[in-house]
Amino acid sequence: MGFLRFVSRIASFWRSEQRALGLWVWCKNLFVPMYGQHDFTGRLISFFVRLVQIIFRGLVMVFWIIIGLILMLIWLALPLAIVIATAYQFLAI
Repeated sequence: MGFLRFVSRIASFWRSEQRALGLWVWCKNLFVPMYGQHDFTGRLISFFVRLVQIIFRGLVMVFWIIIGLILMLIWLALPLAIVIATAYQFLAI
């Protein structure tokens, strides 16, 4: 039950980070011109500014996903490491 609760908290953290980064809002508004600039230059600048923001925010989100997955693997591996360390101590004496 502890691992499922841990996974639930990691997933909740990922959702809150996605909301904090606003990644889906940036993706949804990729082709919407900023500041009401409907000319070609305004649309082009808006597109590239938003594209850079999406790439940066996406990389931050990937970072948090990787950290969460590493923490899950550590959570799963820790009991096995404790058993192996205990067995090693008993066999080494």
